[in-house]
Amino acid sequence: MSTKVTGTMTYDASCDDVFAMFRDPEYIKEKIKRTGGTNPDIDVADVGSDVLISAIRDLPAQVPGFVKTFTGDQIHVVEKARWSPADDLGARTAVVDLEFQGTPSKISGKLSLHPTETGSAVDASFEVKATVPLIGGKIESVIAGEMERAIRQENRVGVAYLTGGPMP
Repeated sequence: MSTKVTGTMTYDASCDDVFAMFRDPEYIKEKIKRTGGTNPDIDVADVGSDVLISAIRDLPAQVPGFVKTFTGDQIHVVEKARWSPADDLGARTAVVDLEFQGTPSKISGKLSLHPTETGSAVDASFEVKATVPLIGGKIESVIAGEMERAIRQENRVGVAYLTGGPMP
C-alpha cells in the first residue's frame, strides 16, 4: 500500500531563477528552518549534466503516539534530488527520495519545473510508503499530511526568497 501526495508551487520568476534558488545552499537552509528542520547538512554537486542536491536535517516528531513508537522525538531525514538539465524553455525535472532513518517509511517522487504565463511552476508528485502491518496506512496518512503542509510552506519560503520579502 502507498499514499499519493501532489501539489503545485508557483513563482513569479523564470525557471532559471527558480532553479538557481533551489540549488542555493542558503535557500535550502532557510527552507529547512522554515519547515521545522534543524541541523541542516547541505551538498549541491554537478554530476555530469545533472545536479544532485542532498539535504539532511532533523525534524521534531510531531506525530500521534502510535507513530512516535517508530520515530522517537526526532526524525533524521535524508533528502536527495537529482535534477535533469534544462530544456530549451528552462524546464527540468527531479527524481526525489526522502529517507526517514530508523523508521519503516520513505517517500519517493518527482518535481517538474516548467514555465507558465506569469513565471514558473513546480508540480510535485510523491508516493509515501510505510511498511508496517496493520497501521502502515495510518502512518502514510500522517506523513502525507505533513508533506502537503511542507509543500505549501516551501512555496511561501521560495516566494519570499525570490522577492526579498519577509520569511513566513
